[in-house]
Amino acid sequence: MAGKLGVVHVGFPQIIADALSAEDLRSRMEGAKSEHQRLEAKGEKQVELKAAAEEKARLAAEAAEAAAAAAAEAGEEEAAEEGGEEEAAAEGEEGEAKEEEAPPPPTPPEEKIETEEQTAARLARMLELVGGPAGEGEEDVVGVITTLEAEFAALNPPAAYLEAAQCLRSGGAVVGKMLSDLLQARVAMPDVVLRGYVLDGVPPGDFDIGVLTRAEAPLPPLSFIIEVRGSNEQALASLKRFRLDTESGLLYSGPDLTPGEHQPLVEATNPDDPEGPPPTEEDGTVKMVRWEPPAGFEEKLVQRACDQSNLARARIKAEWDGVVGSDEWKAIIAAALPHSMLVLDGTQTPDAMLTSLLGQLPFFRYPIVIPPERCFAADDEAGREAATVETALAAGSDERTGPFRLSPWGEWCPVALHSGGGVVQGKPALAARYAGRVFLLSSEERLEAFLSNPCPYVSRAPAPPTVRVMVLGPHASGKTAVAKHLSEKYGAKHVDMVGELEGAMADTERRESARLAAALGAGEQPPAQVLTDVLGRALGLEPRPDTPA
Repeated sequence: MAGKLGVVHVGFPQIIADALSAEDLRSRMEGAKSEHQRLEAKGEKQVELKAAAEEKARLAAEAAEAAAAAAAEAGEEEAAEEGGEEEAAAEGEEGEAKEEEAPPPPTPPEEKIETEEQTAARLARMLELVGGPAGEGEEDVVGVITTLEAEFAALNPPAAYLEAAQCLRSGGAVVGKMLSDLLQARVAMPDVVLRGYVLDGVPPGDFDIGVLTRAEAPLPPLSFIIEVRGSNEQALASLKRFRLDTESGLLYSGPDLTPGEHQPLVEATNPDDPEGPPPTEEDGTVKMVRWEPPAGFEEKLVQRACDQSNLARARIKAEWDGVVGSDEWKAIIAAALPHSMLVLDGTQTPDAMLTSLLGQLPFFRYPIVIPPERCFAADDEAGREAATVETALAAGSDERTGPFRLSPWGEWCPVALHSGGGVVQGKPALAARYAGRVFLLSSEERLEAFLSNPCPYVSRAPAPPTVRVMVLGPHASGKTAVAKHLSEKYGAKHVDMVGELEGAMADTERRESARLAAALGAGEQPPAQVLTDVLGRALGLEPRPDTPA
């Protein structure tokens, strides 16, 4: 159905899978950073160990030199007297006894200094993590951390996704508000905002179904609620026909394994060269045929445990009690308008149900919108610095509309105009191409808003606000300050008539200059036509052809 309508298929199993993928990517990124920090700390420790070993060797060498010098002295005294020797022996015995009574604590094993091979391996691993030149004559190493950070930034997973994945990884269950947060985060993503969505069921249990229909809920209310209605025995028979391909993970039903018009079209294969290019029709297009299960395909399919009789019955009952049979669902049905609640006959084939459904919906197909793109990549600093309107237009062409053209908004930012920011000139470096047109945005934030969903900003023709205000007042009354404030507030052009007249007189090449000088020199007011021409030029208007010079 989502494919027929051109909208996004949203299902909780895929949401959970995407959340786990995002958490795996984040975990690998953090693990790489932690590993790099550990190796960096180990390197610092190795520096300390080497310095300590050098100091120990220096002290040992000095001690050895001192001992050798003392032994070589010619006037070395004779051995100590016997009494002193006995006293020393007694002290030694006493010390030995003390040592036996209180043995010193064992010293921790001394950390070893790396070998050259170990140091080289550690540095190579650090280089792999952060990237950089691998050495003279070798190729550059792509940094693992940099790559993972770029992938994670491009994915930009919502916080709800990471929270749910961490809960699952720790052995918890994603239930209640966490499910609602996941759904809210998914429908807020640009592709769903741009195209709309079809929600493929809701999980049984304590999921708050009301978030889909309540006006005050964080999710926009559903336009339609479609229920496929059938008996428990029909559902049980359908589940029994399911078979799983363990290699691909795809699930097949009974009708999927029989040839016929219900099968999708696939590219034909050349029987003489199955691995070669597919055969083509007379007009050069690839020949399409109905898919048929290959020989022996059914033999490798297995039945899932959850589709077997006892478990299947329990599964059907849980889904009924948790969703369709719940009080929340009954309240939704009671509150739904008749035209928004559609019921399909579950005994029909999926194709028949879809045909019947599309005949009841008030729309046939939403357009599959191709999202806008930057004319100059965010990391293309050279291209952005040299960007002009001409280079933005020359950035490519649309296969249907031909070369890109400037949008009806011209050089003005459509986002600023729509959001009340006034008439703000866009920047070629922040240009975006969309639907065969080039739009100029005025800031990175407005460009991101346009890229995420351009529809609100281009749904109506540009209508710049009409601001035509004249400020009058005596000399030094503050009229110029008021006029400047108004022009900044509404994005309008500030025209200072005194300054414009002075500029016209100073520019002798302008035809108004001589007439202004003559009138003011004679003590007269400037002619009205001259004032009109000066004002028109200040506003960017060309003088009328019949205006006298």
